[in-house]
Amino acid sequence: MAGRKIVMRVHDGGDPGQMVAIATLKSKSISLNNETFDDTSDSDVDAFDQLWEASVDGVSSMAVSGDGRTRGHAGEKRLNAIFFSSDRSVPGEMVVPGLGVYSATFRIDTLDFGGETKTDSTFSFAIKATGPVAFAEEA
Repeated sequence: MAGRKIVMRVHDGGDPGQMVAIATLKSKSISLNNETFDDTSDSDVDAFDQLWEASVDGVSSMAVSGDGRTRGHAGEKRLNAIFFSSDRSVPGEMVVPGLGVYSATFRIDTLDFGGETKTDSTFSFAIKATGPVAFAEEA
């Protein structure tokens, strides 16, 4: 992802609403997980039977952390509103140019704002998908 700026889009909160770009990430980390887990239990073992290990598909997950610039005060306000909402989550998309779009409902775990008086506001955040993650490859 070197040299690529990831665009963060979130649902605007309207009904039916639309996805709007609120920030561009300069430094970023995307972690994808699709592990299986062992579902073998003591009741699966019989002294006279062969031991079977049962693996079950795990939960696919996605975590994103990064630093970036918001797209004006509207982006800052939207991030802040999501953070202080009751569940801190919102449908969103991470657009990775040249790769595709990850879509999920994301929960904001941490959010920091900063900046200099002569420049745009900056932010740092860590978010996690709260449910299924979809990926659409760029055409």
